[in-house]
Order: sequence, then C-alpha cells, then structure tokens
Amino acid sequence: MNTWKTRVTWACPDDRELALRAKLRSGWSAKSDRVFQKQEPLSTQEVSTIVEVVKKADRVEQMERDRVSRLVKQLDKLRNRCVQGQKSKRTCNMCGVGFRLLISSAQKCRICEKDVCAKCGLNAVVLQSGLNQRDAVWLCKICHEIREVWKKSGAWFYKGMPLHNEERKVGGDAPGEQKTD
Repeated sequence: MNTWKTRVTWACPDDRELALRAKLRSGWSAKSDRVFQKQEPLSTQEVSTIVEVVKKADRVEQMERDRVSRLVKQLDKLRNRCVQGQKSKRTCNMCGVGFRLLISSAQKCRICEKDVCAKCGLNAVVLQSGLNQRDAVWLCKICHEIREVWKKSGAWFYKGMPLHNEERKVGGDAPGEQKTD
C-alpha cells in the first residue's frame, strides 16, 4: 500500500485514505496536516508591521470618507442656493432670473424637467444604455452635480447616495448607503 509520503504528490488518494483523513480531521491534501500543528506566535516586528498596515488602511479610508463628504456638501450648498418653490415658467428655477423672448430663453433639464437659464445649465454627454451612441443633453447644474457625485463617490456601486460624516455618526447606517423611507 502506498502512503502519501512515498506516493507522487499529484496522485489522487484512494477512498480508504480519504475516509481515514476525514476521521482524523487532517484535511484532504497532503499539506493540510501541517495547518493543525501549533504555530509560533508572531514576533513584535510582525505585530508592529500588521498594526501599521491596519492604521494606514484606516487613514486611507478616512481620507476617502472626507473626500466623498466634501462632494456631498458641495451638492447640498448648490441645492440650498437654488430658488425654492418657484412655479413660474417665466423665471429660472435655480437663480430666479426672468426669461425674455430673445435675450435669455429657458432650457428644460432632461432629468428633472425644470426650466433653467443658460447660466444655470450645461450640455452633458450621455451614453445611451445598450447602444454605443453618445447624446448631448441639457442638464441643470444640480442634476449634473448629482451625476458627478454618483460617479465620483462610488454611489453607483452601492446603489445609494453617500452620507455626510455628521449624518453617518448620527444615523449609524452602513457606509455608502442612505436611509430610504
């Protein structure tokens, strides 16, 4: 009978040996029996290296949270500067400037469908889903900024807008997710 020490390393063990390994809980591979041996404790240098790596990862994560928080604060400032509650078709929904016949005409945002002036909107290139076509569309600055935060913060991956650091401390939600009601 061949034992695993004399057998070629790539040969598959027979059923009897596999059953024995299962009863002994030594694993299925020839090298797995070494896993259960008592290992030496980590040296102080190894422990300090691991602690440094963890601290660096925490610093990088905090920097990323701060960056995303700045993006969200910038979006909130833009929203707060917007003229709220105006229903008039003759004024810009963002700055309140009146539209005139020839001087400043209204453009409708493709996303929120609000009328904005040329100063408060911009042309953006949108890739049509499923197609390789790029279309230029008119967006207000708020919708454009929401799209930018969505892209730059990774919100598209988490399927939700990120929170400020202050909101995260108060709300206690998971990082990258916003409470939905």
